[in-house]
Amino acid sequence: MRKIDYLPRTLGIELVRGCNFNCPACPVTSNKQAMQNMPQFIDLSLLEQLANEIDRWPSIDTIWFFHFGEPMLHPHYRRCLETLSRSSVAHKANVIQHTNASLLQGDNAEAILDIPIIKQITFSFDGFGDRESFNHMRGPHYDLVLENIRRFAYDAHKRRPDLRLATCTILPREGEVPNLVIPPHEIVQQKLEELFRPLGIDIQTRYLHNYSGNDRLFISSKSSSTIAGGCTFVEQNSIYFTVNGYAQPCCAVYNESFNIGRFPENSFGELIKSDYMQQVRHSLRLDNRHDLLFCRNCSLSVDSLGEDGIQKFWIAADERGEIENLDERRHIFQEVLSLPRQVLRLDIGCGLSKPGGFVGIDRMPLSDVDVVADLDFPLPFADNTFDLILASHSLEHVQDIIFTMKEIYRIARHGAQVCIVAPYYQQGLNIANPYHKQNFNEHSPRFWTNSPLTFVESSEYIHPHAGNWNLSESDHSTSSLDLRCLRMEFFYFPQYRYLALEEQREARKKYLDVCDQIMYHLVVAKEPMEKIEMEELARTMEYYEPSYVTNRRLQERCEKAERDLAHARADLAQILEKSRTAVFELDAFRHSKIAKFFKRFLDRSDFRDKISPTFQQLKDDSLIFNAGMQAYRLQPSINLTRIPFLQYSLDVHLPNLKGILLAAIPDLPMRNGVIGVEIVSPSNKIVTQSTVMANEVDETIPVRFDFDTIKDSGNGPFYLRVFTKEIETPVRIFEWRKYKLFGLGPLRTKAFCGFVFEGAGGERI
Repeated sequence: MRKIDYLPRTLGIELVRGCNFNCPACPVTSNKQAMQNMPQFIDLSLLEQLANEIDRWPSIDTIWFFHFGEPMLHPHYRRCLETLSRSSVAHKANVIQHTNASLLQGDNAEAILDIPIIKQITFSFDGFGDRESFNHMRGPHYDLVLENIRRFAYDAHKRRPDLRLATCTILPREGEVPNLVIPPHEIVQQKLEELFRPLGIDIQTRYLHNYSGNDRLFISSKSSSTIAGGCTFVEQNSIYFTVNGYAQPCCAVYNESFNIGRFPENSFGELIKSDYMQQVRHSLRLDNRHDLLFCRNCSLSVDSLGEDGIQKFWIAADERGEIENLDERRHIFQEVLSLPRQVLRLDIGCGLSKPGGFVGIDRMPLSDVDVVADLDFPLPFADNTFDLILASHSLEHVQDIIFTMKEIYRIARHGAQVCIVAPYYQQGLNIANPYHKQNFNEHSPRFWTNSPLTFVESSEYIHPHAGNWNLSESDHSTSSLDLRCLRMEFFYFPQYRYLALEEQREARKKYLDVCDQIMYHLVVAKEPMEKIEMEELARTMEYYEPSYVTNRRLQERCEKAERDLAHARADLAQILEKSRTAVFELDAFRHSKIAKFFKRFLDRSDFRDKISPTFQQLKDDSLIFNAGMQAYRLQPSINLTRIPFLQYSLDVHLPNLKGILLAAIPDLPMRNGVIGVEIVSPSNKIVTQSTVMANEVDETIPVRFDFDTIKDSGNGPFYLRVFTKEIETPVRIFEWRKYKLFGLGPLRTKAFCGFVFEGAGGERI
């Protein structure tokens, strides 16, 4: 039987083993013999190896950066944070650290704020929110701890607002901690709220767990009344590393002899899938805790999630394919959850690729095979066993398909789903295959039921010799088989894959090598099932399919999307080419003498009140720096790509010009080239030049051209030249225009532009 590919999801790293507190409810500090060699610190080289290994496992989503000890006792605590922060996976994970907060000051506190790797700090603050109970449970540290928490919370809110702050407060029950009076829970909650809510700290409380190792404590912890299928730590695919590199399956066992291996001798993958880890997981799932020395006294289980939580937890694990052992499935889904519909799934002819959570049967003793059996003989399972049966490319090899289908029907429950994937018969390779003994096409499932009910469209199966669906008794026998087809899907060769449904259907009837495989989804009917019930079942059923089918469908969708995109690009290219041709033809017409004459004579448009408010500075500067603007209209210039440049006179009367703002009007989106400006001196020398990439031009805002400050720009007149280089499509700018003699006389233009100056006080516009 194969090992399931569990991936580590939760990681614990013990920086320090040992503590500076002596709490009566702690299995570490109460163990006097163990404390003789404490504290122990993780070696930085081991921590660095762990951080490197973490990056190999992006499945890790939670890291507990502590274990059995106070992490800030580590003499190189800052370096520990720096080491973990070099892991990219750790940065994405939820990194949590618990602390008793007695050392949360100085460089320890600064390290957490400086190095943003810890996502949550949880303060262990036992007791009932008052000094007396805290000191009784954790020692005389109340004032120090509270002051450290307050100071740190204040700094964290300013410097690390992303850092979550919380308390973890253990509330002992009556009699669990000697000489401690237990107040009502609502009073405790109120006191904790008064202490921590003003600091922006979340309050978390819990009762004492009955961990293994608590038998050494002088407390009377009570065991849970129920144990329900598995340990929450183990089922989170957890690995907790001690300071010595021993990997433990949970955070509750102090003794390092309880381990599943050691790092770096074993990788995370080897540890999470080790034989001992499998044994621990299996025993806990069956609630056989007595088989495990360090788990037999522990009451932690999935039961703590509550009835709804237990069900969601195990169903989610089942959907991930993590529960395939038959004994585990029976215990969890029948005894714990009483969900018989979730119990067993069978893969007939599984070969080397059994899906997770399935029982695999095959005639060869391969690695994924659970049961070795010949499919031509009765299947070795009791009646009404399975709720899902998969037969993927296996039934074409059996001798008697009706016999095998009756066996499938026998071992399936009423309402069970049967998914069959098989080679489509009308293909050359299939016809030639000497190992195929059965044929499958759109008519095959008609012979597996005598019910006329089906959701397959009649156009798929109507035949001159058989118009009705139900053909299981067409040999005049009485059928004991009722597998009703809910869905039928065809998988096409590439040349037929994108045809319309009607064209595909006609092609299947006429030609060879149209389809390569077919998939049926059937429902087992062992009790009367009316049409309305089948309709509801067909609508609500989650149809199972092998992963390779899902992958193929996704790949075909991607191919279709790429094909459609290629066609769309070709169509768009044609449209753009036609648009460009039309634009150039229009521009050529605009440039013609007759067009220019009529434009001057008839065009009375003025865009000064229509242009966007974002160009207000250009309008203002035009009026400020130009005299006699009467009769000028704001209009587009001629196409800049047809001329060397446009030139305008600038008489700004101010020094230190360092930039120009223009309003560009491209006829089409510009991809290549530049738009540029030149400033020419009164002596006709180019003083400066500036360009902007054409594809960066946004016609909704001014285009800004910056250049070195022209200190004598007030000694005009200077000239502004606007030009383009390597732009393929027409582009214009707004300019001021004035027509003489109703358009018959010469055209006068002024620049529609804004100015950027630099003064003694810095840049101003």
